[in-house]
Amino acid sequence: MCKTHHMLACVLAILYGIAANNTVQAQSKAGIDISLWNQISTQPDDSTSITSLNLGLHSAMDRLKGTSINLLGSDIRRLAKGMQAAGVWTTAGHMAGLQLSGMANINSLGLKGASIAGLVTINGAIMQGVNMAGLATVTGNVHRGLSVSGLLNMAGEQVHGLQAAGMANIASGHFSGWQASALVNIAGSSVRGAQTSAVMNISGEDTEGIQLSALANISAGCIKGVQAGLLNIAGKAQGLQIGVVNYYQDTLQGIQLGVINMNPRTEVSWMLYGGNDTKLNVAAKFKNGLLYTMLGIGMPYFDFDDRLAAAVFYRAGVEYALCKRLYVAADAGFRHIETFDNRHHGLPARLYSLQGRVTLSCMLTEQLGLFASGGYGWDRHYNHNSTFRKGAIIEGGISLRMKHRKRAERR
Repeated sequence: MCKTHHMLACVLAILYGIAANNTVQAQSKAGIDISLWNQISTQPDDSTSITSLNLGLHSAMDRLKGTSINLLGSDIRRLAKGMQAAGVWTTAGHMAGLQLSGMANINSLGLKGASIAGLVTINGAIMQGVNMAGLATVTGNVHRGLSVSGLLNMAGEQVHGLQAAGMANIASGHFSGWQASALVNIAGSSVRGAQTSAVMNISGEDTEGIQLSALANISAGCIKGVQAGLLNIAGKAQGLQIGVVNYYQDTLQGIQLGVINMNPRTEVSWMLYGGNDTKLNVAAKFKNGLLYTMLGIGMPYFDFDDRLAAAVFYRAGVEYALCKRLYVAADAGFRHIETFDNRHHGLPARLYSLQGRVTLSCMLTEQLGLFASGGYGWDRHYNHNSTFRKGAIIEGGISLRMKHRKRAERR
């Protein structure tokens, strides 16, 4: 009798296990969901259901392995694998596939695939693939792939790939790839690749590659490559800086090509002088080693009247110390002249000059000096290939050298 009861108990246990297994399989089997709202649907919204096809106005489901299309919104708590599309918004825990909406796509864990929205896409932890939005894309931590937006792309600690935006790209950590924007690109840490913008590029640490902008490029660490813009700033420079103003903080292993090239050891002097060619000139002189550049303004003298004329000039040359306080220099320069009302008195409205000079200077003190220059210049017309006037240049003036770090360190 006991054996019979034991056998019966075993049979019942087996039958119960089979029934339970069939129930789990039936519950986890992918189904079709037709939904008017998140609680009005043909498939129950619970943690065991998997949806293969969803159609409706607004739907909420646990997991999707297939296609979801809704007129308003689609909310998936965990994995969405396949395609999720809605007229207004889509949300998912993790999206693997294609996500489309008229306004916003939000993935709390991340995306592997493509997310395209009319306004905003947001990926919590990781984005691998394509992120596109009319206004902004946001990735919380790791970005691998392509982000394109009308205004702003933002990403977290590790960004690899391409960020292209109408206004700005921001990577809070390391960036590897290409940032392209109409205004500004920012990387909080290092950059390996390219930053191109119309206004400004900023790298918080080292940069390996190229920074190209119309206004300014800044690399707080070492730039290993090229900086090209009106203003270029780097902690250290290994490569090429090309712009109007170039500056490095510590060391340079490369070339600076600019109107003004500076570093903390640059000797800066103010020059005040006049002569037979000009009534008065004021200029700033920037000297690095033997090389120097000058940028200044002046008032050319045209002999026959005292009417106002103005000029902007640039000179570049070499200066050599004959002894402790005596220097000889040679330079070539370009000058643009505006004659203002003189154009009504027989003068062209504007001219340009090509000039060469040799200068002898004597430093009376560490800061104050006197100098005299001699040279030759040609004032020429812009609108036709002819010389307006030419002749010798004789000038003299005073210089005031500003204190800089190298002299301060000596003391």
